[in-house]
Amino acid sequence: MNALLQEGLVRFRRHVRKLWQSRGGGFYGFVAVLTFLYLEVVDVAGDLAGLRPSEIGLGWAIGFLVDNAVDALMNLVRSAIWPAAWIQRFGVGVLSGVLLGVSYLAYRLVRPTVIRLLEEPAEEAEEAEPAPAP
Repeated sequence: MNALLQEGLVRFRRHVRKLWQSRGGGFYGFVAVLTFLYLEVVDVAGDLAGLRPSEIGLGWAIGFLVDNAVDALMNLVRSAIWPAAWIQRFGVGVLSGVLLGVSYLAYRLVRPTVIRLLEEPAEEAEEAEPAPAP
């Protein structure tokens, strides 16, 4: 089970890194990935919040998977156009500027940690090993 869990984490890490890099790997991609993860958590939590054990069955599971696959595609589009969502929610003004500035500052502070967390385990091992002397 441990190997299965590790493989799942490696795949998840690789998926998030590719998603971030596909959005440029910078501030825009960082916020897009965070927006996507936020929307997914909200969707799944909403689906599971009112669930009663008596409702769980094969039909529910198939419906849950299909519904979440469609929601994931919608969330991918929403996360790709996150500036439009911010403008829609906060308007164009001082508040939007402050939020954008705070978001960028947070990005600059956590970027090194995020890059380290998204590295492949093989890349981490290569960086840990000293280079051979010539």
